[in-house]
Amino acid sequence: MTRPAIRVSNMTIGYDNVVVLKNISFDVATGAIFVIMGPSGCGKSTLMRAMAGLLSPMRGSVRTDDATDNIGVLFQGGALFTSMTVFDNVALPLMRHTDYSAARISRIVSEKLELVGLPNVGAKYPAQLSGGMKKRVGLARALALNPSVLYLDEPSAGLDPVSAGHQDDLILKINRELGTTIVMVSHDLDSIFAVADDAIFLDPATRTIAARGNPREMLRRPPNREVLNFLTRGKQ
Repeated sequence: MTRPAIRVSNMTIGYDNVVVLKNISFDVATGAIFVIMGPSGCGKSTLMRAMAGLLSPMRGSVRTDDATDNIGVLFQGGALFTSMTVFDNVALPLMRHTDYSAARISRIVSEKLELVGLPNVGAKYPAQLSGGMKKRVGLARALALNPSVLYLDEPSAGLDPVSAGHQDDLILKINRELGTTIVMVSHDLDSIFAVADDAIFLDPATRTIAARGNPREMLRRPPNREVLNFLTRGKQ
């Protein structure tokens, strides 16, 4: 049996002694697209930050498989450096964490921008890009070091339906072609149903996991009223 890429064990997380989520445990399968879903304020992004090592848990642990040697993170707004060109934004992880030659870095940056469908924007600045393009550049930067696990925080937030659909297609492409394990925070139902292999639903009332499984199966057989309301936008 394949070892999970990520194992969260009895983890409690929060800020300044305020508990956001308590005593949660789950695994993320290697090569899966795993979605953290739930209503606003349930702790989705906080959980992702803890899983990515950006927030220390109050209790419990996050363990990664030995083969998971690095991660990439796409923050909700892209988090691009506005004073740097697109090329320099994507090149930054390579310049900071490798001793690659300038020629090799240039080649990798070109490959990643090609992968996300932006082959000719390297000389532009973030202010010259649309919201969807900024997210794609952020994704190219997150992929620069060929991460084993990719964390995506609301990758379709703020995008029009067509751009959001393209983003979903890109996420599937990265997962299927590169074999990257993807952990995605989202409350966008169209995106969740389009890409998720597995998911957890966070309940802000209980501050824990209220359901686990494939979202499409959850919709067919809702485990509880909260999940049904979320997956149907409260129309059931």
